[in-house]
Formats: sequence, structure tokens, C-alpha cells
Amino acid sequence: MRLVMTAGMMVLLSAVAVAPAHAKTKPKVLYVKATAKPGGTGSLWAPFDDLASVQKASRPGQIIMVLPSRAALDGGIELKRGQQLVGAGRAVAGRTEKLKRLPALQNTTDANIDGDAIRLAKKASVRNIAVRTAHRGGIYGLDTTGVKIVGNDITQTNTSCTNGFLVQPFNVPTGVPGVMVPASPAVAPQNGWASIMVDGEEAHGSIAIRRNQVHDSSCADGIDIRAMGKAKLVAKLVRNRVTHIEQGNAGEETGAVGSVLAIGMQALEEAELRVSQNRNRQTFIGSEGADCEGQFANTAGSGQIYETVNHNTFAHGIGGFSCNGFETIVSTGDGTIDLVLKNSTFLDNQGDMFEEGNLGAGSTMRFVAKNVLVDGTHERGGNPPGSSDGGNNPVPFNIGDCMVAGHNGAGNSTTFVMRNSVFQNCNNGLSLLANVGQGNGSGPSKELVADITNSVITGNAKYGIHVANDTPMDAMHVRIAATEISGNGGRGASFEIPTGALGGPTDVSLDLGGGALGSAGGNCLFGNGAADLEANNLPVVADDNWWGQPGDPQPGQTATSGTGTISSGGGLSAEPSCGLPS
Repeated sequence: MRLVMTAGMMVLLSAVAVAPAHAKTKPKVLYVKATAKPGGTGSLWAPFDDLASVQKASRPGQIIMVLPSRAALDGGIELKRGQQLVGAGRAVAGRTEKLKRLPALQNTTDANIDGDAIRLAKKASVRNIAVRTAHRGGIYGLDTTGVKIVGNDITQTNTSCTNGFLVQPFNVPTGVPGVMVPASPAVAPQNGWASIMVDGEEAHGSIAIRRNQVHDSSCADGIDIRAMGKAKLVAKLVRNRVTHIEQGNAGEETGAVGSVLAIGMQALEEAELRVSQNRNRQTFIGSEGADCEGQFANTAGSGQIYETVNHNTFAHGIGGFSCNGFETIVSTGDGTIDLVLKNSTFLDNQGDMFEEGNLGAGSTMRFVAKNVLVDGTHERGGNPPGSSDGGNNPVPFNIGDCMVAGHNGAGNSTTFVMRNSVFQNCNNGLSLLANVGQGNGSGPSKELVADITNSVITGNAKYGIHVANDTPMDAMHVRIAATEISGNGGRGASFEIPTGALGGPTDVSLDLGGGALGSAGGNCLFGNGAADLEANNLPVVADDNWWGQPGDPQPGQTATSGTGTISSGGGLSAEPSCGLPS
């Protein structure tokens, strides 16, 4: 028999060869193969033939090498502290259809470790394993910090449709002044158990998830990380791809699955989760009518999430009006979500592409988009009932916007920053909304802030930018500079306190040029289906801009109502380089 070994196997074998054959110490590497002869001892020449045997024989810190085979090892394996579970042979992630022999395992029942294929331990690692199916999770760990999950291929997990990530109950925002739908289980979407999931209840430490392929499941999230209690987790996700995962139906656990997440983050109670993502991909997420999410972040209580997402690709969300490319939501409480999204593309989705839902009380949200392209949503729902376009949708989220951001709780602070980005071909380009609902804290909200520079908002069906406030608020600050707002079907940029509102901001600065926030203007405001700039019961300063022709705006390009005013002097004589920098 001829044995072909990879470079990785040679390195591991050389480590074993250091000890003499008669040594009493356990070998550093134990081998297992699905088609091995029974009675193996765990050596390369006589590998174990099942996972139970290698698990029983192994010790903390050892390497368990899964040899390629035409069959998969069944029953699941629970790792011990510091163990490495390694698949020998060629790289498997994204290539399982091409390889005849795989280092593969599975767990088809819940008789062992709740049906998980691989159960993690602290400082354990899983590399180059093909998980072919799992009754519950593909890879799961609780308080297992220091873990590394690298280069695995995971498919057909959670065949039991067991409940996993629960989006915490949240107060539903409405466009009716002072009114919201109170939080309840009915508005808490339930997800299936994830293919890769790591939970923290008490742990402080790190998690690394890199170069994995998660695909083709009918009732499983892709990759979820949940922090609870007083856990503090630091997670790095790099070059993972999640594709073709569907929302499931009711499973063995109580409650039907009503959502599917490609990548989900959650921090509850007093937990803190810090996340760094780079070059991850989510494609073809969801199924008919699904509430699908490419990226998702959720807090409740005093949970905190600080996340940077770089070079992310999302394409083809499949589902209903609540299908989103990236949703961030503070469900309840005084928590924080601080997100920076950079150098990324989000294409082709049914509902809102981005959502910044600050729905707690005394909570803080910040969403920064730098060098981001959003292109193409399909939902064309109505805007809030009080909006100047005569909208009729009582819930101003899930209407197909490129970005909808806002809050409905007392003391809330919501900030949106847009730099060098494009929002196009959506329902509205950007909606910024504030409406404190009765019972969601006491007193006014704190602030609604937007800062937009060197960006393009174009080709949207209704508003380019819509900023509206229905209830008392301490401060509303919006700064826009060197940005093109053109070719939208309705108003270009609209700022309003709708008729019937219960109050407005105490401190107002709406600066598109020459105002208190220091905008130099240089915006291009022209070619929209209605007024290029509207002020409804609010003062707007918009000096030193380009209105599609030299000089000041022509009649009909600006519109005011109620106590609204617009300063639009100093119209430019030549078109500036508004939009993306050259």
C-alpha cells in the first residue's frame, strides 16, 4: 500500500517521531478514519475507526487527526481543553463536491452532545474538517474562549430545526406620533441553531473564526456569537463564506423558526462583545417569505457591541419585507451598538438594506458607513402616515430603504455617518426618524445626528434623504457636504416635523452649507421628482451648493411649509466635484 502524505501530515508525523517507540507517554497525535479496520490503536498505521474511541483515548492538548475517507465518522465528538481536531489531506472549504475522500464527520441523532457534530473546549481548535450533517450544530461551544475554527466546510446542520439565536423582544416603531407597539414575544424572531455558534455566559476571552464555508442548510443560521451575563468576548471573523441557507419551519423545540441569520452577534444583560470582521461573504440568504439577514447585531439590557466590518460582500437576500443586508437593533434597555462598516458592497435585497433600530430607552447607536455601495432593494412600501409624500405605512421600517435609522425611546442617542458611499435604487435612500413611544422611558429622546460627506444618493423611488421627528428631542444635528442627491423619484432631501407631531427638537442644526455645523456646501441638489430640498416646520441652511445650473435654485427646487425656512444663497457658478472623490 502506498501512503501519500501532505506537508501538514509530515510536520505532525515528525513531532510524533521525536519520542522513541517504547516511550510510555501518550503520542501527541491520535488518528481516526471512518473506514479503518476495527480495533485500531490510534496510530497512523492502525487508526481508530470511530469518534467515541478517539475521544475516550485522547487527553487535553492532543491532536486528533481525521484521515480522509469516502465515509463520514458519525456520532459527534466532544473536545478537551487545548485539543486540535485536524482534517488531513487537501483543503476542504468550498471544495467538498470535488473531493472523493474527505476528513468528514457528522452527528445524525441527539444521543451524544445534543446532536452537535463538534463540541468545543477552551483553547481548542478545529481545522479543515468537513461536517456533512448534524442533528443540531456543526461546531458549538459555551464559554470556550481561545478557540480557533479555521478552514472547515459545514453543511446540512440543524436537521432537527432546534431553536437557537432569539432576537430579543423589541418595541416596534411607528409613524404615529407618540405611539409604538410594545415589546412582546410576537415580535421576537426565533432563529434555528447555527452551523457555527459560540456562546459566552461567564467567559472573558477571544474567538477566531476564519476561512470557513457554511452552506446549504434548511433550518440553520450560519455563524452566531452570543454573549450573556457578564461575559466579555473578542471575536475575529475573517474570509468566511455563508451561502444558500434557508429559514426553517417549526422544529422539535417550542416556537416556530421565523428568521435566518448569515452572521449574527448578540450581547445581553451586562455582556460586552467586540467584533472584527474582514472579507466575509453572505450570498443567497433566505427562502420564500423569510426574515433573512446577511449581518445582524442585537443587544438587550445593558449589552454592548462594538463591531468593525471591513470588505464585506452581501448579495441576494431571498425573502419578505423584513429581509435585510445588515440589521442592527437595540431591542430594549440602555445598551450600545457601535458599528463601523467599510469598503463593502450590499446588492439585491427585498427589504431595507441597512437598519439602525435604536429601540431601547437611554440606549446608544452609531452606524458608520465608509466606502460602501448599496444597490437595489425591491420592497416599495409606503412612508410614515405623516410624511409629506402622503405615506400610509404605520411602521416606517421594512419598506425597502437603503438605510433606515431611528429611535423610539426616551434618552436615546442615534448617530449615522456616511463617507464616500453610494445609496441607490432603493425605496428611500436614507430615512432618519425619531418618535418616542409612550411607555418607552420618560422624557425626550437625546439626539438624532447625521454626518454625510462625499457621497451619492440617487435613483431611489421616493426620498433621497428623509429626516422626520414626531416627539420632543434635545438635539437634531444633520451635516451634509460635497454630496450628490439627484435623480430620486420624490423629494431630494426633506426635513420635517409632520403635521400632528407632539413636539420637536430643542437644538436644531440642519446644515447643507454655511450653517452652524461647519458644512462647506458643495452639494449637488437637482433632478429629483419633487423639490430638491424641503423644510417642513424646521429651519435649513443650504448655501454654496449646485442646483443643476449656475446660481441659486429655480422655483420649485425648494419647498417650505408651516414654520419651515430654507437659506439657499451663494449658488455655485460651476458644478463642483460632489459625490465620490476622484
